[in-house]
Amino acid sequence: MPLIPQIMKDIGCKKVAGLEYNQVLVEKSKQDFRDIKIHCGNMLTFTGYEQYDILYAYNPLRDDNLMIEALYHIIKNMKVGASFYFYNARLKREDLKKI
Repeated sequence: MPLIPQIMKDIGCKKVAGLEYNQVLVEKSKQDFRDIKIHCGNMLTFTGYEQYDILYAYNPLRDDNLMIEALYHIIKNMKVGASFYFYNARLKREDLKKI
């Protein structure tokens, strides 16, 4: 997550937040990015996606089936008109047809 918060601010995003599952990394992120809200939670159950206009995920889960489940949850709960940028090195286009 290091460059993403600054890039989001550079393009004009006023409200930038992060979601991290590991509490140790949440505390580290809060130290590194003092002006950014860092949520501690699970991307499979997080309920705040509708608050944001732009969502970004970079290789967030190692388990492909959980990743597909998370993508479905995010897409189902994000705000209408929001953009979701997602990168996962392992998933293939046919895997995404399950969503």
